[in-house]
Amino acid sequence: MKKMNRLIITFGFIALTACTSEGVSSLSSEPSSSATSSSSQSSIPEENAIACDTFGNPVSTLRSEINPFNATSMSFNENTESVSSSTSEQNYKELVISRETWPLLTFSPFVPTRAFFNNVQFKYLGANNSTENIIKADGSVFYLYNVTPLLNIEQVTLNKAQIKNKVNFKVYGSNMVIDDASNDTITEQEIIPTVVSPLVYVYDFSSYDFSYFRITNGSFPLSIRSLDFLISESFEFPDGLEGGGGEILPDTGEGYCQLTEPSITRDEYKYITGSPLEGAALPHLNNPKILVVPVAFTDYTCGLALDCDAITQKINKAFFGTSEDTPYESVRSYYYKSSYGNITIDGTMTPIYNTNMTTTNWAREKRTGREFDEYYHPAWGLTEDVIAWYKNLTSSNLNEYDGNGDGWIDAVYLLYLAPAYPNNPNYPTDVRERFWAYVYWNYNNLRLSDEVSPVPFTFSFLGYDFMNEGYGDNQIDAITYIHETGHILGLTDYYSYDTDAKAWGPTGGLDMMDNNILDHNAYSKFVLEWINPYVIDNTKQVTTLTIEPFESSGDAIIVKNDFNGSPYDNYLILEYFTPTGLNQKHSVAPYAGNNIQGFTESGVKIYHVDSRFAAYDSDTGDFIEFRDEIILPEGEELPEYYDIVNSNSVTRHNGE
Repeated sequence: MKKMNRLIITFGFIALTACTSEGVSSLSSEPSSSATSSSSQSSIPEENAIACDTFGNPVSTLRSEINPFNATSMSFNENTESVSSSTSEQNYKELVISRETWPLLTFSPFVPTRAFFNNVQFKYLGANNSTENIIKADGSVFYLYNVTPLLNIEQVTLNKAQIKNKVNFKVYGSNMVIDDASNDTITEQEIIPTVVSPLVYVYDFSSYDFSYFRITNGSFPLSIRSLDFLISESFEFPDGLEGGGGEILPDTGEGYCQLTEPSITRDEYKYITGSPLEGAALPHLNNPKILVVPVAFTDYTCGLALDCDAITQKINKAFFGTSEDTPYESVRSYYYKSSYGNITIDGTMTPIYNTNMTTTNWAREKRTGREFDEYYHPAWGLTEDVIAWYKNLTSSNLNEYDGNGDGWIDAVYLLYLAPAYPNNPNYPTDVRERFWAYVYWNYNNLRLSDEVSPVPFTFSFLGYDFMNEGYGDNQIDAITYIHETGHILGLTDYYSYDTDAKAWGPTGGLDMMDNNILDHNAYSKFVLEWINPYVIDNTKQVTTLTIEPFESSGDAIIVKNDFNGSPYDNYLILEYFTPTGLNQKHSVAPYAGNNIQGFTESGVKIYHVDSRFAAYDSDTGDFIEFRDEIILPEGEELPEYYDIVNSNSVTRHNGE
């Protein structure tokens, strides 16, 4: 196979083209479910890299603020389709935007374009050159705003060509160019229509002293017959081009910039969502510590068929060993490489803990007298017994295992010495479901966190014999432990829990959080703040980026108009996959644990990510709206809570 060290990607007007000498591979993904991370290695020299603000925009422009005022009332006569207002006695100049005044309308959905009306410059995106003599705003990509100031806009009338059932277009005013709605240095005022009919919306600007206007659209096309502006009589139209016109904007930048910090950090998201219930208990950066506890039962212990010393040595290497200690990687070595050195997982393997119970008796145990008795899981009691035992054994409060100081031990791994249920058909039906590999939470400690002496909450319950799954009894297979650690860091499964024929896995089975093979993907690493992606920012007609293999560089590219600057948005993210590094072993040959093999050639992976989060009513659980920002609480009680809406399992969507 011919080796390729880097990939050049060109972004043009409409199409995204990516090619390599090895061919192209792509996947479409919608995974559902932060202190600043260290920058990953970048293939673009630092002196040529362009810094972004937290919204993915070049940090170059500063703007002043405005103070909005109240609008005046207006009236509309449906019989005559005429508009009047309290300021109608004055004389105004009129500016009309329609297909008649816009003969050179061009449709370039990914390229901002200038248009001139009476020599006043506007800028637009995503306006379709319809054959029906209308301006068609194509979904949420559409915007239109003026660049040349219009002296005191008095009124804007939107004449629609067709009724739009979902009225989610919006009109804004400002005293500065509204060229970047996500830039918080720009103050804009949404103007509420004072007249509304099926085809006519009138917006009264007369109380504002605004010279700038912007209209945006939501989902579904908006068909515009015309936009009519009334402006101050003293306004003088500029000299220059006559009538309407359209031309592609000249290049104003390099076409991309690089995020330096997400607009919503991982720590902010974890705090507001109560993320220990979602995983994400283990700090995603620096040097967190975990507790690994071998657990014996009276019917499955070591000393006879199992050598106790051999067991503990094997477990210790699986979690904390070097790459050379296992056929693939240990938990520690995998995450150090996958994170580009941003996280080094350390910790302790305790002596073997004896439950003094059989597997059946333990699995059927019930403890009462606590808040969540009806949901009790025997591993809850086991985590509490283990931590109390180890605190007593070490005469320690175990504070070093609470790296984020939230009063909960970050992660406890309970490695049972009994066989996992697929390897033991003799388990009773109600017992065998306990003996699998999973991450769970001790809800009885949900409201009992203790910063002085942390208590167990997030834990993983998994079998010792998973180490024999892929490479035999004499080798160490840590892959299941690596996968479960992904959950403890906050990553979800990228396969569907649905069992019908339409269930699908967004990563095509080829990801550590899907079928337990290969490296983590670009979305996962963006969420965990291990990479600083490049963002296509529409400042250049044709943008060329050279990126290195993702597994070694962390280079990734985000494509999205009005990107909110965080992992929690709806966007495309690209990475250059190569069968090297953490991908190599399972690309050269299938993983023996499930006989699944990664891509054998280099190419581009393109994921469609919809990881938007929404606000939900705290009392009813009802969907309120999607959010691009997190509102941090001022008190203990919140009227709303937040969660990611979409899931890889359709039946688990938290849909609107």
